[in-house]
Amino acid sequence: MTSFLDGAVTLAEDLTRVEKAELWMWPSIYAPQLYACALANPSVALSGCIHTEPTFMAPNGRMWWRYAFLKAREAGLMLNIGATCRRWNRNIPR
Repeated sequence: MTSFLDGAVTLAEDLTRVEKAELWMWPSIYAPQLYACALANPSVALSGCIHTEPTFMAPNGRMWWRYAFLKAREAGLMLNIGATCRRWNRNIPR
């Protein structure tokens, strides 16, 4: 949990120094990055794609994703998030 929170805080500090833009694009986004965006609380839209299942390399990943999405909602982030994982999207042929 510490690496999740500390990494997100460090990234959020960096994000606050990013020049103003209309959109932040994350070709691949993970829970710590989403949480960092919530902490930075930009007034820009955010677009990203989730390519892995919530537990990818993190047994408690579901908890991290839920926390990140709750904080993103609290921060009022304008999200456009997609997922390519077959388990999440039943329309992708196997």
